[in-house]
Amino acid sequence: MKRYLVILDIGSTYTDLRERIGDFSEWIYERVPQELKPSTAIVSHEDFPRYLRNHEIAGLIITGSHDMVTDPDKSHALCFDALQDLLECKPYLPVFGICYGHQLLAHLLGGKAAEKPEGPEIGLKMISFVRNGDEIFGEYSEKNANFYCVHYQFAEVVPPGATVFAASALEDHHAFRIRNCWGVQFHPEFPIEADLYYEKINTPIEGLDERLELIKEEYEDNSMIAKFSHFAYTPSAAN
Repeated sequence: MKRYLVILDIGSTYTDLRERIGDFSEWIYERVPQELKPSTAIVSHEDFPRYLRNHEIAGLIITGSHDMVTDPDKSHALCFDALQDLLECKPYLPVFGICYGHQLLAHLLGGKAAEKPEGPEIGLKMISFVRNGDEIFGEYSEKNANFYCVHYQFAEVVPPGATVFAASALEDHHAFRIRNCWGVQFHPEFPIEADLYYEKINTPIEGLDERLELIKEEYEDNSMIAKFSHFAYTPSAAN
């Protein structure tokens, strides 16, 4: 049976932005290497339980969402159950969670997602990578990099046994790994147009022009999703 890299579409961005440049799942798909795109599928969270019954999965990328991990509706809760069953059956399945996906991994693997008590972290943030030697984060080993952040909840507690790889001034758990599961609170999938749009929508008008110019100057392209995609198809990735 053909194996698929699945982009689990857990939620959508703003309607007008989606109409112009696509959605979270499409931004992720654009960063999947060209040779792996024919074996990559975007699957909605509503369809995910049924999809698992009929397809073999090589790896999973969980998108961001404007919803909250701590307050799932029925369709999200069913997706959570299916994902937890999958991770229990295949504990070394490669998984990469982004923002909401990062918090969801923490929640499902024994950690905790919660509201940020000091309020949301929004904007271009300096992310400090505090470890080295990782397949996905290797290019940032013990370095700082700028990534866009927009989240109201966070991984308050990482799963038991997880290794924290990155932090910011406002968030201690910006990236973690446990087994073959990686979570990142920042947005490595955002194109620069998304960075600029979220800044306009979610931050104060005062000083906006200066912040937009800084985002253009400091935008950080990256290969995390491409590296994860290749990892998911390597013979050493235990599924």
